[in-house]
Formats: sequence, structure tokens, C-alpha cells
Amino acid sequence: MKECTVYRCEICGSDFSDRKQAKKCEEGHKTDLVVEKAEYKPCDWVNHGFPRMVILRSKDGKTAIYRTVINE
Repeated sequence: MKECTVYRCEICGSDFSDRKQAKKCEEGHKTDLVVEKAEYKPCDWVNHGFPRMVILRSKDGKTAIYRTVINE
């Protein structure tokens, strides 16, 4: 029987055979994100209550915009 060691990124769950690759993956993810803005539509337009758009800001000041897709 052969024993195998696997290193898993704690952020995304990807598996690697090399510890350095797993560490690089973990360090490459943006964490500690802050919601900079959330944009909502009036409640009489939508009934799900989720924001239409969210802007997230990372520690290094970069931002990303996410738009809502609702499956009703």
C-alpha cells in the first residue's frame, strides 16, 4: 500500500501534492473583504430582499462588483 499526502487550500478546498502550491493558493485569495456598498431596488419591484449589486473592497484597496442573480 502506498501512503499519499495531500495539501488542501483552506480557502477554496483545492488539493495539491505540493505544500508550496497549496500555500501559494491560500495566499492568492482575497480575504477579510469589506462591503463598500450594497444597492437595493424598492421592495415593490422585487420580493427577494437581496441587494441588486454589492461592491467588495479588499485590504489592498482593490474592489470587485457582484451582481445578484435570483432563481425564483
